[in-house]
Amino acid sequence: MLFVIFKKFWFLQYQITDFTGKSKHTTLDFSRRRGKNIYLMIRNFFRKKKRSKPLKLTFKFIQKKICEYFQKRSCKHLKTKRRAIYVKKIPRTLPEEFCSEIIPQIEITSFKYIKRYTGHLKHIFLLNDFSFFDNPTSSIYFNCKDTRSRVNFKLSSCVKALVVACKRRIHNYDELARRLSRDVELGKVCGFDHISSLGTNWVMDATYFGELIRLIGSRGLRAFFYKLRDECIKYGIIDGLVVSWDARPLKTNSNGKNLKNGTPSDPEAGWDIKNWGIVCFGYEESAIIDVKRGLPIDYHVYPGNWNDYMKFDDWFPRFLKNAAVRPRELHTDAGPDSKKINQAIKNAGISPYVRARKSRGEKLIEVSPGKYFRKEYIDPEVYDVLWKKANLRTGSERDFANKEAWYERRKMNTRGLEEAEIYVALVNITILLTALTAYKVGRPDLIRKPRAFAKL
Repeated sequence: MLFVIFKKFWFLQYQITDFTGKSKHTTLDFSRRRGKNIYLMIRNFFRKKKRSKPLKLTFKFIQKKICEYFQKRSCKHLKTKRRAIYVKKIPRTLPEEFCSEIIPQIEITSFKYIKRYTGHLKHIFLLNDFSFFDNPTSSIYFNCKDTRSRVNFKLSSCVKALVVACKRRIHNYDELARRLSRDVELGKVCGFDHISSLGTNWVMDATYFGELIRLIGSRGLRAFFYKLRDECIKYGIIDGLVVSWDARPLKTNSNGKNLKNGTPSDPEAGWDIKNWGIVCFGYEESAIIDVKRGLPIDYHVYPGNWNDYMKFDDWFPRFLKNAAVRPRELHTDAGPDSKKINQAIKNAGISPYVRARKSRGEKLIEVSPGKYFRKEYIDPEVYDVLWKKANLRTGSERDFANKEAWYERRKMNTRGLEEAEIYVALVNITILLTALTAYKVGRPDLIRKPRAFAKL
């Protein structure tokens, strides 16, 4: 006889001879330490309650028939009781498939056998294609053609330098220009080693650097981000079936005070005000995150005075238009909660898991204290795992934590909505480049680690 014990103290009998008959109850006395393992389990379960009397519990023995295991929903019910989503492991590739003729053999061996080895910056640029910005047929090249004619360098080198700024936590263009001018090795990694027309001062200053980035524009960086996202989907790094949406504040280089003409120094920004007070003056990044991998799928930037309902209502049609994979589940907090939003998500063929406010006064499901869902939009088959699905929204919070704590992308050094789009695009591009590089060197454990490939 094999017994399995749960928190509710239900015993399941698995012998074929016990699959007939009715269930019965029995009382076991645990006042004496008979069966130490079971006694310790029950004692730990009731450790907060002081009992003066001997502990006696009634257990229910369930006897099932074999025919019950042939029902259609039995296997699905057992699976959903264990976990909310199923994460497939990323197939571990051999570094020789992508790196055999690109990086030295000693580095390939290090990736295979040394877990502490996290790579270098050059691996990001050697294993990923940046020729997107140097393509003569692209609009990005023609926008920057007049600027390119003044110096002899590739436009992709400028984008590589901005990726270095994210990985090395460089906050502004002045500091980036100083480091590139002082550190020759860092300039060679970015691709500035072939410049000959500028002499000894071969690195541009901060003003010229910023003008060149603006000529690339947020549209060019967004197109490059979508290219990297599609490549991640191709290799199975991003699933895109279960996603979460949230927004985070982004400070601008302005205090929000009005000038003499009555307008603030950054007229496109707004005050981000929450229930607990004023957060900042600036913008908000709304991002959609793949829950299984914690990687960004799409992003948009809005003024800080837009609430979550306005942002989601504007963002969701754009997401459906640009989505490479149509998700099955969408998780958000209670910010965009409304019948219109829930119905729009459901009409798109996506299961809406939008937190609801208790003050709505409608039919709600209380998963835990303070966590509610609208009952009419939740499938009854997932009621038993709804408390687990309620925690999937935290995938976007972890992504924001990496951006603010590790990459330190909390405050801009410039102003304007276009600059905010560029600022957000660069950190999302860096995250996807790190994931792709980790996959190509055969180290899937480095996909979500921002400190990987940060050393020079």
